[in-house]
Amino acid sequence: MLRFTFAILCFVTLCTSAVSTAQAQARLLLVGKAEIEAAISSIDDQGQWTIETSEGTQIVTTEDVVRYGQMKSATKDHIAILDDGSQLVIYESVIEKRKIKGYSELWDEVEFSLRKTRGLILQIPLQPVDRRRLIDQVSRYEESKDQVLLVNGDRLSGLISRLSVKEPDAKETLQIRTTAGSVEVEASRVAAIMFAPSINTTESKSALHWLGLRDGSLLRCRDFQWQNQTLTVTLSDGTILKSPPGISLQRELSLFQPSSSKVQFLSDLSALGYKHIPFLQLKWDYRLDRNVQQGDLTVDGKSYFKGLGTHATSRLAYRVPAGAVRFAAALGIDDNTSGQGSVIFRIYTASSDGKWTVAFQSPTIRGGAPLVPVSIELKDVKGIALVVDHADGADILDHANWIEARFETK
Repeated sequence: MLRFTFAILCFVTLCTSAVSTAQAQARLLLVGKAEIEAAISSIDDQGQWTIETSEGTQIVTTEDVVRYGQMKSATKDHIAILDDGSQLVIYESVIEKRKIKGYSELWDEVEFSLRKTRGLILQIPLQPVDRRRLIDQVSRYEESKDQVLLVNGDRLSGLISRLSVKEPDAKETLQIRTTAGSVEVEASRVAAIMFAPSINTTESKSALHWLGLRDGSLLRCRDFQWQNQTLTVTLSDGTILKSPPGISLQRELSLFQPSSSKVQFLSDLSALGYKHIPFLQLKWDYRLDRNVQQGDLTVDGKSYFKGLGTHATSRLAYRVPAGAVRFAAALGIDDNTSGQGSVIFRIYTASSDGKWTVAFQSPTIRGGAPLVPVSIELKDVKGIALVVDHADGADILDHANWIEARFETK
């Protein structure tokens, strides 16, 4: 009986260990290689990664990494949008003396000057497309005055002076100074607050990475280190965020999208040309790092930070940059079609004499199917064209995504 009990305990321990190991890993995509499962042991200040895979311990550099993990959408109120596009989920946020203060699950207390903040979303929409559109609207705000966007669609312009809990009714209120005087609005009526950009805002000259956290925060940073169970992030403006020691990186980190000289995403380049031929009359433009409905690029339940959103039938052409040796991407129908839509992806390449040839043609890819990876060597290739044709059922819901479409160098 004791032996039997001991055997059961050993079996449970092994199973628990296996599950724990699996949970500690995430998808890692390296330059020139297929995705693998990996766990990060450390990342030093020189950008050297120590990772654990099924093949044992490996050393890679940030320059080798295309992407680690998956993007998560922020679904919690409130979200502070910084000037550089960073999105930080915070709690109990207040605005006073032209500063925004709050608490973060990972960073504890945080504080930013409104001069470095583009806006604050108080009520995040439930629908993913509406959520992404509101975040983009706040991120791109360029008006000369602060603006309050109410839930009913109305707007107030002026100068935001305070967001706080007002006694004795304990209701969170927002105060804005308008041309008609000071106005107080219950925070429950406010969808978002947008701040006039500072004329002193400057873009960092250093390479900037994107760091995603499990609460949906997305940070643009100069530097990212994981040592001694402490996560240290230097934001684009030099602000340093340091976690308390003892956190689980695999639990807190959802995405790392580095800036690498070995990777040029097509969504960061200017296209040579674009053409869409509608089956009937509805025309679709292509989108950068968004699907054609301007939502997150999502395929098979996973969201991606980089890529192109297109629609059948379309053709998008790019010049191949000097030094590029490979084009790579993953192809699929966006999840916003609810499993519908069907397309055929084609890739054409142009040689130095200007002749175009078919370098790749996919089978029919339908909504709900997993991504199809593609990699094409670019020796003597000067141009590349990404083509999407409709397959079954005309072009209905043919929302085609070129996930992480990129040129790679050695």
